[in-house]
Amino acid sequence: SSEIGELSDATQFSTFAGSTYGIGALCAGLSHFAKQRFDFCRNMLLFTIALWRSDNLDCEHLDGDAMKYQIVPTIENLLRSYYIVWWSTVSECSPVSASIQDAAFKQFCVLELPEFIDADLKNIKSGQTVCYLFFQEEGGVTVRKLMESRLSPLYFEDGWKYLFPSLVISAANLLWPGDRNVAFPEFLFTRCQYIPLLEYDSLLQVWSPLNKQFLNFLVATSCLILGDSQKALKIFFEVSKKIEDDTYFCNKWIKRNYSSASSVTSQVCMRVVRMLEQFSLSECIVNFTGTAVNEISKNDPNIPIFYSILFKHNLNLNRTEEAFVTLINNPDPSRRKDCLRQLVVRLCETKQFQKIIELSYEEEIVSILESRARCSDLCHNTSFYGVLYALHIDNHKFRKAATVMYELAMRYSREVVSLKGLKKQVSCYLAVINCLHLAEPQYAWIVKPAINVDIFDEDPRSSPKRNSEGCEVLQSTRPVKVEVLGLPDIVREYNLVQARLTYVRKYGACSSFAITPLTAEDTVALLLDGCLFEQAILLSKSFSLSLVPVFEALTYRCISSMLQSDTYNNDEFGKDIFSKASSTNVEVLSQRIKVQQHIWDDLQQYLLENELDGKTELHRCVTEKLLANGATVPAWLKLSYQKLNFTEMLALYITYGFLEESVILLTKYIKAVLGVRREDFNMKFSLHVTSPAVWLPHTYIDILLDVISSGKSEHFKDICEEFNNTLEEYNRHIELISSTKLSNCMTYA
Repeated sequence: SSEIGELSDATQFSTFAGSTYGIGALCAGLSHFAKQRFDFCRNMLLFTIALWRSDNLDCEHLDGDAMKYQIVPTIENLLRSYYIVWWSTVSECSPVSASIQDAAFKQFCVLELPEFIDADLKNIKSGQTVCYLFFQEEGGVTVRKLMESRLSPLYFEDGWKYLFPSLVISAANLLWPGDRNVAFPEFLFTRCQYIPLLEYDSLLQVWSPLNKQFLNFLVATSCLILGDSQKALKIFFEVSKKIEDDTYFCNKWIKRNYSSASSVTSQVCMRVVRMLEQFSLSECIVNFTGTAVNEISKNDPNIPIFYSILFKHNLNLNRTEEAFVTLINNPDPSRRKDCLRQLVVRLCETKQFQKIIELSYEEEIVSILESRARCSDLCHNTSFYGVLYALHIDNHKFRKAATVMYELAMRYSREVVSLKGLKKQVSCYLAVINCLHLAEPQYAWIVKPAINVDIFDEDPRSSPKRNSEGCEVLQSTRPVKVEVLGLPDIVREYNLVQARLTYVRKYGACSSFAITPLTAEDTVALLLDGCLFEQAILLSKSFSLSLVPVFEALTYRCISSMLQSDTYNNDEFGKDIFSKASSTNVEVLSQRIKVQQHIWDDLQQYLLENELDGKTELHRCVTEKLLANGATVPAWLKLSYQKLNFTEMLALYITYGFLEESVILLTKYIKAVLGVRREDFNMKFSLHVTSPAVWLPHTYIDILLDVISSGKSEHFKDICEEFNNTLEEYNRHIELISSTKLSNCMTYA
């Protein structure tokens, strides 16, 4: 009796039957109690049914309706309840794998149930029953409190005779599947005992307790974790329609985060969607969210979120048309814009460019494409620029399309320094030129924002926000420098890049310098180094550069080929070719001669085509380069130069000491003055009585006469004699014309 008296305290009851053996005894006693009651109810049900169907029984208190609607259902419910209690004492716990435990942890986080996240699963052992696990943890604490509330101090005098049966009965009440008794299934859920929980739900069968939707929610979540997503989705549909009638679920699992503006159904559907997202079940999310949107009030604040979720998972399933319809129906403008951005990006990634062009949100799409294009890596993705270009072309906005391609070309020149980058630049510039040709002539221009203009001209000590007096400079008053680029400007830039690409294609791996951005002057020098004279001339003309360096390089090439040919003919190998005179050697020599002749032909063609009317800058450049290197001036160059500027050509001959050529040239000129082949010097008139006066270079004549008279060389004696004779003839002709004019004047006088 003294031992029982000590248990009268609450702290003593909390330890009663708390050991391993105590819990085992409780489970064994509960199993025996439930099995006996189950057997009794089974026999009672069989007896009642037999009595009800017996025709010989006549009892005024046992009519057919009472049997059918009261007695039999009551016994049947008792039978099922006792069976469930007995089942819990014999059903073993299911093992909890790491994957299930991880999935359960994620679901508890989504459901915002921190008390379940820290649940200890170490007590779950093989062969252990769910009843034992329940009373070992939360169920044991609860059942002792029930026992304490049921016991009276009068029963303590009888000792264990009343104490242990009271504990068993309290345990049976706790496991009893009543209308509001959900402690046991909730415990199974939190301890990841999903298979026993599904068995427990199947044992309830057609019962519909008040907390049925809460139990359905636990079952659906269990199915989801176990991988049966279709069954889970079906149960979630049922829960979403009737959840507001389940007060326990609303109070315990929703009320803590319940917003007065949103309904309980909205809150539950949102959590279901988040749980489905943990398993990446886009198809299930689309089906469930579509149903939820139809059931929830249109004024619910979660409606835009549901539309965004529906859009996201339609996009995950590559249902772009359905995603676009969802986007349009979303009432939140900011979410519509964000969804549109995701749709455009996905369509670009899947190369469905035509669908982007057909979308109705033109301005928003252009803004999205521009933003994505400018932050994209050109080495891997340029589809945003391509779609933007196609969109502007489709809308006949050619200037905007040109601006897009020009921006892409600029980025390629800075970010992709390679042969691929050069090729892409050329393609972009061609697209820009094409667009500007399609635009109206007065609108064939684009605006290029200046980047880092005059950055080196500014004082690095000055503040970009304040002037020299310390006053703040407003952003609106700061000068924004822009550059207007017309079609000629674009063509120049195209020629510059095309010239570099030509050089790279010719010299390949040896042209690493050419792929870097270069100025026009540097590019011309590079082309001349690679003997690409035609491209150098074209580029120089495009940027209004002097052609003198080009023709200097071309002349030097001609001189080099001529010197190589002379060296080849004079060495032993060249002499051996002529001595053997084999067909192979003759072909090699013939090829060399053809190459040399081709170089001189190029010089002649380029010089005659590019010399400006009335100018001799290029003729002087080529002639001076030849004379400075002691080379012979070709006949075609002499003829062309003496027609344009005989005096300048004669001065070059004299300057570089070509006396023989000077005398011959001057002799020919004097003969032309006298009327012999005057077309060789482009003379309109020769020396005649009726013709205008003809000019003669007396200074150069005196210089040559002085040199001839002081020289003792017999090298060009015949040439000098011819020169003197021609000069004497000129003087006689002058005297004759002068006397004729004087006589005519006296006659008229």
